[in-house]
Amino acid sequence: MMIYSGTKYFQFPLFIWKDLFIDRKRTMNTIITIGLYKYHDNLDGEPEERMKYAMAFYGLTNDIQSTIQQGSMIVDSIPKGEPWPMINRDLVIEFRDNDKTEHDLVQLSAYIAIRSILGKDRCCKTNKKHLHARMFGFNTYMDLIKSELNPIIKALGTKYSPDNRYRWDNLLMDLQLYWDILIYGGEVREETQGVVKKKVRESVRGYWVGVKSKHLDMDTFILSAKRNQRQAKINKLERKKKAAIKKANDILESSP
Repeated sequence: MMIYSGTKYFQFPLFIWKDLFIDRKRTMNTIITIGLYKYHDNLDGEPEERMKYAMAFYGLTNDIQSTIQQGSMIVDSIPKGEPWPMINRDLVIEFRDNDKTEHDLVQLSAYIAIRSILGKDRCCKTNKKHLHARMFGFNTYMDLIKSELNPIIKALGTKYSPDNRYRWDNLLMDLQLYWDILIYGGEVREETQGVVKKKVRESVRGYWVGVKSKHLDMDTFILSAKRNQRQAKINKLERKKKAAIKKANDILESSP
């Protein structure tokens, strides 16, 4: 039987994340239960033997029957289209078994939010509202604002809102410094106009985000983002051309 070694990940439905700030330990235990169940569900053999293998694979000991029953109940209740982010097994144990500050949890929630938005992509574009919603376990920003929030979540959502520029910008910086997250949301460059140098901020709607890896370093990430920006501009230009051509043809066809 394979014994735990190396880096392993659990997959879990995003809505589980709604309870992170309310009951951290229960949330992490639920993620473990779902992760074990999902892994065991992809194996062949009797359920108990599959679960024993899953626990050995992750280096964990849980009640076998309880894990199967609870995992089955949760997985069967997951709504269609729910995002399934991944989290490092050791990170789950670390945050379950050790005291963490509010800021520790906020950083973790933002990290998982970005992972959930990325899915299988190395990098992609998102925006503040989407990222903020995913931090608290909601698929979309509309899902967040339509929900009747627990007072704890409501207070934290306001405290770490993108509207609070100081906290939000510091959070994004922490993600880049300590969590291997790559973020590109515009850049400040200097250009000379006459004899005066002035700083000009390039306008980029939203953020490009990624996770640093052997396949994605800063240079590759920025190049990919800039290429996508250029392609978006080209697509917009082509749409304008088509609209102008159609308008011109309509005028010509209606002329005597």
